[in-house]
Amino acid sequence: MRIGYAVSKREWEKKWSSCKLTVTSAAADADLPEVTLWAAFDADHLYLVARVKGPWGLDGHRSWRYGDGLQVVLSPEGTEGETSRYLTLGFSQVAGEPVAVLINRNGRGFLTPAPEGTRLAVVPEDEGALYRVTVPWAAVAPVHGLLDPAMGLNVTYLAADREAGPDAPAAPSVLQLVPDQDYDSDTRDRRRVARVTFDIEGLAKTTVKARPSRTFGSEEDHISAEIVVFTRRAARCEVVTETRAAARSTDAPLDTTAPAPPPAAPGRRPASRSVTSHALDPGLNRLKHSWRAPRAGPGTYRVSVQVSLRGRPVWESVLSYYNLDPADIDRLEERYRQAVGRAGRRLYASLPSVAARLQWLRDLRGTLDPGE
Repeated sequence: MRIGYAVSKREWEKKWSSCKLTVTSAAADADLPEVTLWAAFDADHLYLVARVKGPWGLDGHRSWRYGDGLQVVLSPEGTEGETSRYLTLGFSQVAGEPVAVLINRNGRGFLTPAPEGTRLAVVPEDEGALYRVTVPWAAVAPVHGLLDPAMGLNVTYLAADREAGPDAPAAPSVLQLVPDQDYDSDTRDRRRVARVTFDIEGLAKTTVKARPSRTFGSEEDHISAEIVVFTRRAARCEVVTETRAAARSTDAPLDTTAPAPPPAAPGRRPASRSVTSHALDPGLNRLKHSWRAPRAGPGTYRVSVQVSLRGRPVWESVLSYYNLDPADIDRLEERYRQAVGRAGRRLYASLPSVAARLQWLRDLRGTLDPGE
């Protein structure tokens, strides 16, 4: 499947890519709607429109799961088939109001409000309704329509059973872009997706986007960022990055999970600056920019990235990077063991559970996506 750049949001029905969802699970006598999906993107958002033609409008608690509602799976792996890297968003109405939730990420359940900026509008029509969904790329990092050539996508529409009463709920009928019986599984952490490629035809103005390859590491690591620059004609591009310790506000509450680093010791580097130059071709250019992490100890750092074309700044952003102390979890575990030794039997039984959770944190650091 290929989706195009959203040059016009008003002409979505004529110009956006579209396909019909297919029934993958339903009772033999179910009164099923017909669901057509349109999709497009731009530098900042993914846009989805689902037209439900037929029965619709039932809502209530978790109607994105029981009907009527949508579930959308996005994966940074632009492959066809199963993936373990994804997030699932749910969209429906509750008491007549649109609701968007984050259901799952990489097999971990959340059931929290959807990431900031995610929007749902439900527009009634004569024979059904439109579900209009807007998802900011920044909210679903590392998925991005310009930074990636493709992503994984599945869309599931849940149609509630109109005959079931409140005391005898029935499973909803399921219509999907890609058949996946485990789309809402709590016991299986993989999902099926279609490969969706991004077509930038229609992109006309100079556009720059960037993301860190990782948002954390040790002071021995290199920090790197992926940068895309669209230009209509050949140009010389300069990328300047500056990394400094984050200033701690005196008004903000103390964040013990991301302490500001101490002043650098003699011979240690408290900040870093990197400048690179690139020759750009007309069209979309993909750049990789790397620089050394500051050597000022663990803590939070701010990374300023500035991109200039033909000697003129055209884009600037500030990213966060975390220097981790590789021994911090070990020290935390040792402190807990000491506390157990002082408390005796009252805490002794909790040691295996705490040790398992701390090991989970160690393993998690190696699997987090940028932005998590």
